[in-house]
Amino acid sequence: MFHRSTSTGPNASSEGHRRWSMGLLYDNVVESEPAKDGLVVLGLYNRGDYGTGHGWSSAHSVAWNYASGDGVAVIQRPPTAQNYAIGGSGTFSGDKPPAPFDQPAGYIEGSNQAGLVPESLYERQLAERLCGR
Repeated sequence: MFHRSTSTGPNASSEGHRRWSMGLLYDNVVESEPAKDGLVVLGLYNRGDYGTGHGWSSAHSVAWNYASGDGVAVIQRPPTAQNYAIGGSGTFSGDKPPAPFDQPAGYIEGSNQAGLVPESLYERQLAERLCGR
């Protein structure tokens, strides 16, 4: 889980490593410096035969209120699973390109719109668990 974090000067995408990392949460992460033009800064996607057959970077993962800056957040849907982008700002896509392999888009909702509630998924779930509210 990455919470209220800032990424400066990205040179590669943030993603799980090899074969179906599960349950990643990027909550209020901000890309603060310009990325290389069109750089994928967040990859919840299929990497196919990259490396030693890395396959899907993640499954059942969420980008919540993620700010992709000048880069692109790629959200794709793995077979039997889903990846999500809820709220946030910038460019979100499931298409090839910028995704390295053609796969169905993940669930993308409410990007570039104000008023996401809750602002932080992690903080809301933590409050419910600790305080029952």
